[in-house]
Amino acid sequence: MEKAAIRYLLLLKRSVKTGASLWATALMVLFVAVFAFVRPPEKEGTRVLLYGSDETAQEIIRELEKSGSAFSFEEAPDREYLEEAVRSSEAECGFVFDDEFGKKCREGDTEESIIFVTSPFTVKGNVASETVFASLLKRYSELMLKRESERIFEEPEEAYALVAEKNALYSDSDYIFKLEYTGAEESDSTDREKTSEQENRRLPVHALTALFLFMLCLFDQEENKFSFGKGRLFGGGFFLLKNLAALTIPAAAALILNRLLEPEVPWGAEFALLALLLLLCPLWARLPGLLFRRQEGFLCLTILLLLFSFVLTPVFWNPAGYLPALSKLGCILPNGLYVYLLGLTL
Repeated sequence: MEKAAIRYLLLLKRSVKTGASLWATALMVLFVAVFAFVRPPEKEGTRVLLYGSDETAQEIIRELEKSGSAFSFEEAPDREYLEEAVRSSEAECGFVFDDEFGKKCREGDTEESIIFVTSPFTVKGNVASETVFASLLKRYSELMLKRESERIFEEPEEAYALVAEKNALYSDSDYIFKLEYTGAEESDSTDREKTSEQENRRLPVHALTALFLFMLCLFDQEENKFSFGKGRLFGGGFFLLKNLAALTIPAAAALILNRLLEPEVPWGAEFALLALLLLLCPLWARLPGLLFRRQEGFLCLTILLLLFSFVLTPVFWNPAGYLPALSKLGCILPNGLYVYLLGLTL
């Protein structure tokens, strides 16, 4: 045991000296930090930001804030805040009104009067834009009726009052379309869906750090197989210690990231499952070396495993939300089993 400990410390020193573990750790920390603060909007995200200094724009913003829409409309303090909130997915999308928005509406020139701020991740931006433009059309129709009344009628003031009354009747009531609402009974599958959701809770930071550790172990095993493994000087125990030494510093960094960004995981489960992951990764990483003797085949299988892991483990998306069986299939890989067991501890 003492001999194994000394050999482990020497391999750890070698790993630090070559810089491979340090570079891998720095890359993992950088990638996780970016991922943790810039995430795609959740399914229930309905926050929409509005900004405009013009009086007419302010009227539309007030109307949208008080509307009973499915979206939560809020006024942004400035355009920079709006764009940053959309970029970081704190808001689903945003709308910036031109500084001369009211003047353009009165003159009938509404082209490029509103800037729609969105991101590639938005799933409800187009629906929100319909709500905004419906409110805009209501306000624009009032201005248009007032402008055209002065051209058409001999007594525009009296005519406009009548036309505005009819316009309000048609736009603010069910005079044209009458809707009848009926309640739908809840499906028997509601409880099953809730259970499935609980079993497949996402821990994206844990999943991402586990993927990095598995990837690092695979590439370290490639060195074992095609550099150290060319001779028979070293045995299987040596390679296991070498894998563990290569994973030590990245695993310590992963533990810190996990506790800082996703502290809801119990401490006991955190340490126990991380230890299990560090044991399974070296054992699993030996499989490509057993199947392929050529380095090209080993690297191709390694890339395939990483793609398989991206698809089946809930890092950037949760596959179990579309097909629950995928959550079990991902347990084939050590990082998939790690994430699945973590979800059961919550």
